[in-house]
Amino acid sequence: MVSKVVADFISPGAISEQMILLNGIPYIELESSPMGMQVSEIMTKNLSVIPATGMTTSQIYDLLNSNNFTMFPVVNNSSDMIIKGLASRKIIVMLLKTSISATKNIADRQRANTAESSSYQENSASNLEIWNGDYLMLQNEIESSIEGSQLDLDDEIDSLKDINSNQVPETRVAFIKKHEVSNNLMLDFSRAVDNTPIILDINASTETAEEIFNRMGPRSILVQDLKGRLVGLLTRKDFIRSKLLHSNH
Repeated sequence: MVSKVVADFISPGAISEQMILLNGIPYIELESSPMGMQVSEIMTKNLSVIPATGMTTSQIYDLLNSNNFTMFPVVNNSSDMIIKGLASRKIIVMLLKTSISATKNIADRQRANTAESSSYQENSASNLEIWNGDYLMLQNEIESSIEGSQLDLDDEIDSLKDINSNQVPETRVAFIKKHEVSNNLMLDFSRAVDNTPIILDINASTETAEEIFNRMGPRSILVQDLKGRLVGLLTRKDFIRSKLLHSNH
């Protein structure tokens, strides 16, 4: 009993709460007190977003290389910020690696079919130089590679450490379905996107967010303003951190 009193004095809160603070375990107490706040007060506002169309694979590589976010909101464009979905880092990296491999395969075949093959060096730059920009061919190559491989998304597939930036082809990418894209000269990365993410309005209460986390179990919730524009993101860990800080005051 004495040890419990001393422990609570030194570090208030249950052991489970302290473990959450230390390890970021995504757990929310069912019998916790309400914060009485709006999600706008605790959401993350500075977001790294992906436009539905227009980015190149090299720009995607730079975006992934600049942070460790596991999910990226997908919007129609960076001006309107209308939510289109939520993209998974793991699947984006998988598609990026596959596009690099597919580009090399196409270049190798074209190199083998040309009489001037001896004039090309065996490096990534020549792969990009030889590839003639046939997006349909590249897309088919990517799909064949994905279907023919045993990809385990629990592996360290989201790592960029084995990608050389010089290997990344300068090809444009779409994160929405082909029939929604007017320009066919884009690779289809839509399989990385959850088109039905959970979205809350900016004036929603933290109690509503807590009920969603408890009942539906998402890792993150997107927040939009009254005009439907993305304004923030609330992760389970961010919510727990805010709740613990609130309960300790």
